[in-house]
Amino acid sequence: MKSLKTSHTFQNITEWSHDLNKWVYLFKTIHGIYPTILLAADRTFTKIDMIANTNSRHKIKGASGNCPDRPVRMIGFQGANYELKFCVNESLEVNKINLIFEFDSGDDGEQFEKDSLAFFAIGINC
Repeated sequence: MKSLKTSHTFQNITEWSHDLNKWVYLFKTIHGIYPTILLAADRTFTKIDMIANTNSRHKIKGASGNCPDRPVRMIGFQGANYELKFCVNESLEVNKINLIFEFDSGDDGEQFEKDSLAFFAIGINC
């Protein structure tokens, strides 16, 4: 499977959702399509979860559409025009991410190994 990718680094992880949204729209400008996957190390996702659960729990939605009453592990991020799945890639340094869009082989793009990914259990709306 082929993919398009951009790489970014959180300078201030407390602003992760704003930076991520900005980078998603940059990806769209560069590639003409929104990314569908956010790759990061588990420690980066742990930081994001901690910040989201502390500062933005009212924006977190579970499968039922309700906000959880306890801290949760997120599976993705939803913006106005896009949705990202969170996937672990331990080869990335903490605070570094890759935004990815996958498409069928035969198109230009970088090879992407899906077997190395792990998905989380809850989502966030922003």
